[in-house]
Amino acid sequence: MSLTTERFALGVALLIGVVVRAAPIIGADSVVGDGGLWFAMIDDIRAAGLTIPATTSYNDLGIPFVYPPAALLGTSALGELFGIPTIELLRWAPLALSILGLAAFAWLAVRTLNPAAAAAATLAYGLMPSGYGWLVAGGGLTRGAGLIFALLAAGLVATRPGQEPTWRTAAVAGALLGLSALCHPQTAIFGILACVILSWHRPARPWLINAGIAAAVAFVVALPWLIGLVADGGLAAVFGAGGRWEPVTGVIRLVNLRFSAAPFMDVVAIAAVAGVVTSLARRRFRIPILLVAVYVAGVGGGEFMAAPVWALLAGTGVMSLAFLMRRSLHDASRPLTRAVLVGTAVVALFLALIGSFGSTTDKSSKLHPLPVSQIEAMEWIRDNAAPDAVVIVPSDEVWGFDDIGEWLPAIAERHSIGTVQGSEWLGREGFRSQLERHRDVRACAGATAECYREIDPTALIFVPKGQLNGLFSPEDCCPALRETLEDAGYEIVFDGPGATIAAPSG
Repeated sequence: MSLTTERFALGVALLIGVVVRAAPIIGADSVVGDGGLWFAMIDDIRAAGLTIPATTSYNDLGIPFVYPPAALLGTSALGELFGIPTIELLRWAPLALSILGLAAFAWLAVRTLNPAAAAAATLAYGLMPSGYGWLVAGGGLTRGAGLIFALLAAGLVATRPGQEPTWRTAAVAGALLGLSALCHPQTAIFGILACVILSWHRPARPWLINAGIAAAVAFVVALPWLIGLVADGGLAAVFGAGGRWEPVTGVIRLVNLRFSAAPFMDVVAIAAVAGVVTSLARRRFRIPILLVAVYVAGVGGGEFMAAPVWALLAGTGVMSLAFLMRRSLHDASRPLTRAVLVGTAVVALFLALIGSFGSTTDKSSKLHPLPVSQIEAMEWIRDNAAPDAVVIVPSDEVWGFDDIGEWLPAIAERHSIGTVQGSEWLGREGFRSQLERHRDVRACAGATAECYREIDPTALIFVPKGQLNGLFSPEDCCPALRETLEDAGYEIVFDGPGATIAAPSG
């Protein structure tokens, strides 16, 4: 391809990625996915005059405010400057950051692959639900910001044969890694792995010197936050939250090949596997090694950090598959060869788009919106329930996917018994205690109201209405619970389009 064609292809890939990211946000009437913890933290910062309080009000657990603060502070300042409600910030800011992240990935792809493969990789990354679902959700605020800095750092130091970064480049990369750490701890780990593996070259001594420079600069950038942690005794909470290293689970996630999160028509997975085979056959080990390292280190847990690596491999795979098709059509006429290649590309793009837009039907998708009607029901609790009231939100979801359970403590400003988010910063025992309560709530899924009453007979029960997990989810999450509320000693105190709220009678 000519330079003009390559740039056009890259531009088209970027445009498609932007459309795919923007569509679910524009189509929703509110924020999508998770983000309740960040909602509470941003409100806490705004209430404290853009300073970091000692603890967050979220879920009334006394959670120390030790989370990396850069993205939260920046968003709070933006809200105060322009008078934007926090819920709107969490709807639109993650989308903007995910689009910037797509551009950062495109630059990394151009730095590590040939131009045609870079355009294909950018298209793959733009279409992968795992590459944007976790980022455009409200909780994607810190993920997206941290990932941008990590991708930029990796692109800056990525080397090709005969190239090596200068000490100035290493210093800038270190600053970017420090900023990544100030936004999201896992993206910083991803960035370090990517920089180390993609920048490696011989002789080792200059590489080690540059690595040392980058590490020193990253430490200096993150130092103000680290000093604050030490002064407030928050280091134990940080290491406790990051202490759930599970390399075996990471390897299992790697080999199951369900990394793109497309529920069907997973064209990207085929291209990425072809890219792995091609890279290994050509003895180009950097990106496959990075892929394994990301999963073993545990940062591929949500797949959104493994997605860039898979996309790079998909770019290589697309070019390899195109080469094989050309060879198979060696004896065909040029018009026929071109027609077959273009037709295959159009069909593959169509299938990938179906898989991408269809990801909202998946139960675990982060693209399910939080309806305004449910927000209003949560606000009713905030305005009418006793200050010391506790709430149970019925759920059969693992805690990281229980978005309603995460949002309720933030908007209702009451304690949610089964909500785990944020408790990882309470240390191992605090996290385990809250996790047990969540398991108790999950054990009642599909059961009658009496099961929930046994968990806490004084708690309100928030029963959401409608399809909670996409197009194919049931109309009513909890028919048995809803039908037995009065028999179990509850009275309906609120019944709106978004939820039913029941309180113990008497």
